[in-house]
Amino acid sequence: MTDSMKEELRKASFVAVMLDETTDISNVAQMSYVLRYVTEDGIKERFFKYEDVFEHIVDHHTEFDDETVHCSDGYITLLTSFDFSFWLKTFHAIFSYSDVVFQILQNKGFDMQFCLARVDQLQREIEQEKGNFDSVYDETQALVGPLRGRGAQGDVRARYRELHCSIIGSLLTQIANRFSDHKKLELLALLDPQKFGHYCNYFPTAALNSLMESYGGYFDQPRLHTELAVM
Repeated sequence: MTDSMKEELRKASFVAVMLDETTDISNVAQMSYVLRYVTEDGIKERFFKYEDVFEHIVDHHTEFDDETVHCSDGYITLLTSFDFSFWLKTFHAIFSYSDVVFQILQNKGFDMQFCLARVDQLQREIEQEKGNFDSVYDETQALVGPLRGRGAQGDVRARYRELHCSIIGSLLTQIANRFSDHKKLELLALLDPQKFGHYCNYFPTAALNSLMESYGGYFDQPRLHTELAVM
């Protein structure tokens, strides 16, 4: 705190202290301190400092109950562990892709074909994450240091590379299984009346093929194609 801020606070008739919990880029829980007070020039708001919550509790353990201190110490150990940091970085990259697709799938304004195309893109993006293992591993080491203890035995990088590929492979399998039958529903795009006027220029061939694969015995494909194209 600067001398000018201290002088302003001494002269202020009213001072408010605002506390807010936040996290920094390394996901460390912090408490921010902001001071708001009134001077002759009007209302002033000054940032005071950040306080690492867990570190503060452990350093001042006599001010807190035993359970709070033990939990804080445990959180520090967990959040600074190699294993936690490695998987946090891994899934942070994956969620940056999956969150976008999740929002698209919740929007009823998008047609089935577009949604399935974005799911396919998601699978390609997750597949590419296999090639980013080295950067994830090196960034984790730079952040928390090398793995220590019994887990540091043997070829640690090779072991984590195998786990990394295994997790990504499992996710890709689950996505493929989850949406394996949805391609059969591409035919539903033919029921969207808002798209009828575009069929003459952008005909939904994939949707028509989907319809014929499932219910081809009930339709004359050339005739249906013609009727849809002139709507």
